[in-house]
Amino acid sequence: MDPRKLRFTQDSISPTFRDGRPIFQLMNDLNSKAVDPLREIEPLDVVWHEGYWRSLSNRRLWTLKHCAEAMTGQPLFVRVRVRQKDAEFRAKCNSTNDGESVLIMNRARSPSPVATR
Repeated sequence: MDPRKLRFTQDSISPTFRDGRPIFQLMNDLNSKAVDPLREIEPLDVVWHEGYWRSLSNRRLWTLKHCAEAMTGQPLFVRVRVRQKDAEFRAKCNSTNDGESVLIMNRARSPSPVATR
């Protein structure tokens, strides 16, 4: 599926993946062709909702939408895994702009105990 046709489910995303890697690293790997989006990226979880495919994989979708091929209109495809509207979908579906874009937000964290000394 062409990721440019997918919509986000969330209003914002973290700048890092769960494993700590920055989302910009994946974008750079896509742009340099070090990563093949069709073969090397885990399928995006998608749900059909209100006339659009919505992605539960918002960080990966953001990187795909912002890689050079997507920006120049070159063909770009990624595997998807179709899911039903479940509890995860309902929890993530908080977009206020119909999933057209997301903000990258640094989540506030408690200061390190060492930093307060």
